Amino acid sequence: ERIVLGFQCGKNSNEYMFEKYLDYRVAELIERYSEGKPVLVFCQTQKGTINAAKQLVMDYNMNKIPIMAIHNSTQERMKLDALSNKISNKQLSQFVKYGIGFHNAGLSLSDRQLVEENFKMNLIKIILYVFIIS
Repeated sequence: ERIVLGFQCGKNSNEYMFEKYLDYRVAELIERYSEGKPVLVFCQTQKGTINAAKQLVMDYNMNKIPIMAIHNSTQERMKLDALSNKISNKQLSQFVKYGIGFHNAGLSLSDRQLVEENFKMNLIKIILYVFIIS
């Protein structure tokens, strides 16, 4: 199922502030629409994927995202830790421990493939992906 949502930028808001506003909403939207299934979230820029992932980790650590607590089993946490050790990008490696990945041109081919494969296997629950409309 695809769900497409649109948000308007406020009159006094700049592009950076609007993107931060969206980052704060991602956890709530995932909780509302994901039904416990893996989620692909499109972002405008490479930096946007990283910032959104950071916000999701913060939200997770503040118990705002119960959906990501799906990784309850010790076995799943061990798999995520092992996966994070295979990833060369340090930021991505830290996010993967939470079941969060990002996918952008700044990653090595092997890191992108690991994210894709583990998303398909339902180990990574959320991918933040650069989507550019031209």
